[in-house]
Amino acid sequence: MRNLVITLVAIAAGLGLMKFREKARYQAALERPSQFAEINQARGENKPLLFLAVPPGCPWAAHAAQTLPDVKGHFGDRYVIFQTGGLVETKGNDPFDYLAHECSKGMCLFNPGTGKVEALDEMLPSDQLIAKMEKFAGG
Repeated sequence: MRNLVITLVAIAAGLGLMKFREKARYQAALERPSQFAEINQARGENKPLLFLAVPPGCPWAAHAAQTLPDVKGHFGDRYVIFQTGGLVETKGNDPFDYLAHECSKGMCLFNPGTGKVEALDEMLPSDQLIAKMEKFAGG
């Protein structure tokens, strides 16, 4: 029984240490310059970023193509738009890794200066997306 308790405590401690290191690694990644110009631009200009992952054959690609012009027209240069259409490779220490860790959706709002991330439903109508972006930029 004693060995079982020691084993369970060791496993819990190991998992806790692993989570702590992961969080520290992602926090350090957030503070580094990015390999992506859009993330660096958003940080440098203190603007929020709309991230869209739209790989070829993506089921919501047509919706994104219709929605994006409305969003760009509404926000002008108040938002940085970062759209990728394929695989993104990093070394694990890029602010993009922080974004990817915090958001598992294909569309996210990201503030690289503060680390704030909000995952969004990819099929949001333009007006709802604009409202969420306004709220994110203001808060």
